[in-house]
Amino acid sequence: MARWLLEGGHEIHANVRFWPEPARQVTELIAAGAQVTFRRLDRRKKLQSLLHRLGGGGYVPPVHLASRRWLERVHPKVVVISQGANFDEWSLFFSEECRRMDIPYALITQANSLLWMPSDELVEPVARMFVQARRAYFVSEGNRLLLEKQIGRSLPNAEVVFNPFNVSFDARPPWPEEHSPLRLGCVARMEPSAKGQDVLFETLALPKWRTRDVCVTLAGTGPWEKGLRRYANWLELTSVYFAGFVSDIEAFWRSHHALVLPSRHEGLPLALVEAMLCGRPAIVTDIPGNTELLTDGITGFIARAPDVVSLDEALERAYQCRDELPRMGARAAEAIRQRIPRDPARVMADKLLEVFS
Repeated sequence: MARWLLEGGHEIHANVRFWPEPARQVTELIAAGAQVTFRRLDRRKKLQSLLHRLGGGGYVPPVHLASRRWLERVHPKVVVISQGANFDEWSLFFSEECRRMDIPYALITQANSLLWMPSDELVEPVARMFVQARRAYFVSEGNRLLLEKQIGRSLPNAEVVFNPFNVSFDARPPWPEEHSPLRLGCVARMEPSAKGQDVLFETLALPKWRTRDVCVTLAGTGPWEKGLRRYANWLELTSVYFAGFVSDIEAFWRSHHALVLPSRHEGLPLALVEAMLCGRPAIVTDIPGNTELLTDGITGFIARAPDVVSLDEALERAYQCRDELPRMGARAAEAIRQRIPRDPARVMADKLLEVFS
């Protein structure tokens, strides 16, 4: 999105969290001419929060002051707030500052969960943040409906959009030549509270899966990787492989037959979009986002819940239909291309220009 806006002659400023190694997308934005400011989080955050409460709200943490000064200095015509969660600290802060400075803003909500119900203290600020946004974008209809439930308000300014993906829209990786073992790919960051890798491990630890010619490759990294490796070793799983970060997703699917993603919550997983574009069926859980793309028994298999019993049932159906998986993948490839645009970033850029012109 930002790249398209830069190419259209618009000036882009970004305020992003500092990481020792910036994400590839941030590096590319800088190279394209965006002015990026890195937000360094103070390790004394707990102490600052305590001071903030004790001071009756008068104390403002240094990182917030720096971000406020950045916003006042840049004073953009429009602010787009990309939310990792639907009401994280920074979304609330920047939206409040935008209202204070009379700057129109839009929200892009990337994920939501029933476990994230706002407290009494937060529900009104969260509702105000969404209601007063010029646009509230969601990556799935399920996430929009859940947010309206959480705040007890309808959002006439809401709209569903799609994120850019990391494979070609015309991707056609060939089906793996080897039909056995059945190779499943779990493409997700190492965060079991969200992605449910622990549920996958516990399912594969069942006696019947230990004896079957099935293996699972975990593609991704994250702060829970060591713990997941230890858990897999403790369960004595010999069919689970950790591939780390995979840069070439199309190449990954050349050697795998289907995606397995036992998520506890999602927005709309890019791993599912990319697997379907690559002509692979998927085994996913019945949570907002997933079932908007996948049709059970047609383009994949849906587990009723992120638990061992449900995932085992869905995996069993996939295993019994393994000769049908190539045809299911072909249907998945056709279905996804009917749902998502070829270039979601350009579509999003056009939407913003239309809304804020």
